Amino acid sequence: MLNKIKLFLVKNFYFKILSFVLAIILWIIAIKINNPVVARKYSIKLDLLNIRNLSANNFSLLNEKELGDNKIDVEVRATRDDLKFINKNTDNLKANIDFKNIDGSYEQYINKEFSLPVNISFSSYLNASRYQILKVYPSKLEISLDKLISEKKKIYYEIDGEPEKNFYIKNVKIDPEDIDVVGAKSIMEIIKPINLNLNAGGAKKDTFTKIPIKIYNKNGIDVTDNLNLSDNEADVFIEIDMYKKISVERPKTIGKIADGYVIKNIDYSPKEIEITGNEKIEIKSLKLPEIDINNASLSKNISYDLNDLLSKYGLEIKKGSENKILVTVDIEKIN
Repeated sequence: MLNKIKLFLVKNFYFKILSFVLAIILWIIAIKINNPVVARKYSIKLDLLNIRNLSANNFSLLNEKELGDNKIDVEVRATRDDLKFINKNTDNLKANIDFKNIDGSYEQYINKEFSLPVNISFSSYLNASRYQILKVYPSKLEISLDKLISEKKKIYYEIDGEPEKNFYIKNVKIDPEDIDVVGAKSIMEIIKPINLNLNAGGAKKDTFTKIPIKIYNKNGIDVTDNLNLSDNEADVFIEIDMYKKISVERPKTIGKIADGYVIKNIDYSPKEIEITGNEKIEIKSLKLPEIDINNASLSKNISYDLNDLLSKYGLEIKKGSENKILVTVDIEKIN
C-alpha cells in the first residue's frame, strides 16, 4: 500500500508541480478579473474639526459657512469589493480641516487669508491600508480669521398698529432687556441696535409672546447666524387696559370772600382727562374739591393729584397722561 502511494507521487512529478502552479496562476487571474483594482471619484462634505479652539483663542472664523458648504472631490484606488463599502455609505470616507493647532500666534493672520490642508480619512470600520488616495481637490482651503469680541446690547422695540377703540398699551415688558453678543470685530462694528417689532393692532387684552432676536447690519442684512447670542428669543408682555375720556367739572367755592374783593375768574386745566382702572367705568365726570375762599383777598393757585382724586373710585389716570390738574382763582379788589 505504501509503495503504491509512493509510486503515485513520483510518477509524472514535474507535470503535477506544473499543474499546481498553473492552477494558482489561474486562480489569481480569476480573482483579478472578478475583483479588479479600480479608481473612483467621490464628492464628499467637509467637516470642520476643533472649531471651538478658535473661540478659545479669541478668534472668529469669518468664512465658516462658505467652508462648510464646500464639497471635496477625492479619487480613491482599491479593489472593486473594497470600494463597495464607500459606494454604499460615503460617510466611510471623510474630509476635514482641523483647527486644533490654531493658537495666539495666528493673530498675525487677522484680516489676512491663509490656507489649511484638507485631510482625508476613512471610517474605523474600514481597513485604511487597503485604499490609496490618488487625488484630492481642493487639497487646501483659504481661512479668514478676525478678532472675537463680546458686547452687551440693549433690546429696543417698536409697536405696529393701535389697540381696539378705548383700549391702550399700558406697559411693555421685555425679558431679557439686554443680551451678550459675541462675534467678529468687523461684523460687530457695523450692526444696528437690536429692535423688536411688536404688533398691537386691534388688541383689547394682555398678550404674551416669544419673539426671535434678529440682528442686522447697517445695510439691513441679517447677520444673526454669524454671531453668538446669550439669548436667541425674548419674552414680550404687552399690558392692554381700557380707558375712558371724561370731563372735569368746574370747582365750586365755599365761604365768603373778603369785603371789597371779587372773584374775577376760576380757570382750570385740563378740562378733560383719560382714566382707566376697570372694565366698567361708571363715572362720567370728575368733581374737584370745593375751594375755600373765606376772607380771601389774594388769588389762589391750587394743584391736585388726579390719581389721588380718582383712587376712591378704584381708578387712575391713563399712563402717559398728565396726572396733575391746576386750578387758578383770580381775586381782584373792587375799585
